[in-house]
Amino acid sequence: MSLALAGAVLLLLALPRQAGAIPAFARQLEISCKACHWAYPQLNDFGESFAGQGYLLGAGFTTGPTYDLGEPTLRLMRNLPLAIRLQGDVRFRPRWIQEYDPALLAAASPGGTEPEVPEGIDFQNPIIVKILSGGPISDHVAYYMYFLLSERGEVAGLEDAWIMAHDFGIPDFKIVAGQYQLSDVVAPRELRLTRQDYLIYTVPLSATGFRLTYQRGAFVEWAPDPVAVHVGVVNGNGLDPGENSPAGYPGRNDPVFDNDASKVGYMHLAAEGPIGVGLLGVYGSEGETATNYLWRAGINADADIGDWRLYGQYLYGRDSNPALLPGGSAQGILHGGYAVVAWRASTRWVFAAMGNRVISTRDPIEAHNYTLNASWYWMTNLKFGVEGTWDAMDITAAHPIREHAITAFVDTAF
Repeated sequence: MSLALAGAVLLLLALPRQAGAIPAFARQLEISCKACHWAYPQLNDFGESFAGQGYLLGAGFTTGPTYDLGEPTLRLMRNLPLAIRLQGDVRFRPRWIQEYDPALLAAASPGGTEPEVPEGIDFQNPIIVKILSGGPISDHVAYYMYFLLSERGEVAGLEDAWIMAHDFGIPDFKIVAGQYQLSDVVAPRELRLTRQDYLIYTVPLSATGFRLTYQRGAFVEWAPDPVAVHVGVVNGNGLDPGENSPAGYPGRNDPVFDNDASKVGYMHLAAEGPIGVGLLGVYGSEGETATNYLWRAGINADADIGDWRLYGQYLYGRDSNPALLPGGSAQGILHGGYAVVAWRASTRWVFAAMGNRVISTRDPIEAHNYTLNASWYWMTNLKFGVEGTWDAMDITAAHPIREHAITAFVDTAF
């Protein structure tokens, strides 16, 4: 994408809300986690407003005590906000609930013989360990970051990490730069109630693996209640490490994070309220030796009705050259979405149901499943639960086994 086109996209498109508060704020402000959370880890309206205002309760630096060092332009928090989030699973795959075709399963295996059907008990504790930090640097600048100490048994590294400037002359306006998830503008994946993911954001269509998840970029947001406009642009190639530029380019010996000159822009226009509606648009290109032009368009809706919360999204997209062949390839199509219904039955019990559907021209990147989740809050920030996911995909050569699963889990932040 040319510089002029990238600029035009930046003016026309939009981007995401930030990640939620962390227990460090409860300690510093001496308020309950329930002030910000509908049910841990999902935020309520106050929690979203608190995060959007740079972790300030209002005018002035109010997120804990600071040092008085005699410099009006230097504000240092006495205690660095730190928190830990720990998640663990025990996953059950009883053989009696697995459905498969032995002939198709054997044909799909490298040796042509029937492989072992996944079954048994798998201890996945811990499956995720994070260290989080965030807070205000001044009345108008804030930061947020978290480091994955362990994800599925490996050190995953830094994911969310951004700086935000806000309320500096234009009400309800902010600028954010760093790395974050494109999908957060609709439904922050890190704050979902279920173990099952919002799959339409996580599946790739092109050979580069472009997803609506973690990217590096920048965005602006203007959110005069009850509307919100988000505008942003990202590299489009995820969180790959920096690579050295080719030799022969003076001044370009330092590592670069983008492996091509293309960018991806996106937008989200939303009407907030008890029932909210949003429109998402994504457009850009990718590729070094061959170019793939991609776009995504979607509609999302959400509603809070007493102790009920409903939300979901439908997304449709096309890629012009998903295989990134020099002479071009057949276009790719991706569409589908998810729907979630959550019920806060009491201060202890929260139930959630989710349906996922992803249809793609790239086999076997498809999904069709249903999930039920029951969470019991022993403490406000400590929950135990059980979740069952039913694989509703048809048994085919590309999907020879319908793999159902039951997961017992623990989730806490402190």
